[in-house]
Amino acid sequence: MRSSTILAAVAVNVSSVLAADGCMTNEQCPEIAALEHEECEDYHMFQARGSTAPYPGHLSDLMKLVCDGIDGSCGFENIVYPASNGNAWCSSANQGATGGQKQMQEYAKRCPNSKLIVLGFSQGGSVALDLLGGGGGNKVFGCDQPVNDALDRTKAPGSKKQVVAAASFGPTVRNADQTYTVGGGRDFNGTAVRSERALDGLDQYSDILRTWCNEGDPICAVGSEPMDVANHLNYFERYNDEASQWIIETAEKTAQSMKQGDGNGQNTTEESNGNGKGIIDQSKESIASREALAKILFFFLVAGSIMFCMLR
Repeated sequence: MRSSTILAAVAVNVSSVLAADGCMTNEQCPEIAALEHEECEDYHMFQARGSTAPYPGHLSDLMKLVCDGIDGSCGFENIVYPASNGNAWCSSANQGATGGQKQMQEYAKRCPNSKLIVLGFSQGGSVALDLLGGGGGNKVFGCDQPVNDALDRTKAPGSKKQVVAAASFGPTVRNADQTYTVGGGRDFNGTAVRSERALDGLDQYSDILRTWCNEGDPICAVGSEPMDVANHLNYFERYNDEASQWIIETAEKTAQSMKQGDGNGQNTTEESNGNGKGIIDQSKESIASREALAKILFFFLVAGSIMFCMLR
């Protein structure tokens, strides 16, 4: 009980402790506000803020680094959800996951060629993971989190063609020893753990996913020592440069590989002949031409045979 109370208190105070650092709101940092829009662009980020934080919250500076460094047009939109704490945490996180999926679905429908990046911190870190891999079915801070399904890696908006990178920082619900986790807290579970179903759903994205978890973070690495709230609050001070570089490289590499395939690992590359047509198109035209020529030759052959017989 005491441990649960401490964890809840830490989560409640995340936004207040960090409010003075970095860009938490659009009013504080108009250069961040300029990146927030829903228009079609090369790379579009969906970000889930931490508990009780204002929009856009702690991920602001990281998103600007990504947009400044990535090759192409870039922006973000907030995943709209309560980011509530205490007994409301479970309902809040579920609303974030299901609402975020709906936002991604609507955007992907309007902008099928855009590449999507999913980000989250603290409760928002769990939302990002649940959005991708499915979540719920567990007890967090004393409440029961409803179940939500995973996105389908073979279909929009979760397809390989569209989701090209995802990053989560200090997620509340996390399992130890996952290959996509970095940081000293990797060997510890979070406040709660993901179900096997949710882990399987998240494994679809393991090649483009990274989760940061510090040792001593009382939210994502329960039981690690020394436990200190600062270890949950310093991700963006410590890792912004590293994380932004990883996101950029992963997103660009994934996007490039999809240009050489159909979005599901099937190679459909077509070399251009300079007039906008690929080898596959040229082959089809060549076959059609040969078939047409054969029909013409056959016609003249039959006609010639008939005339020869008549003249005899």
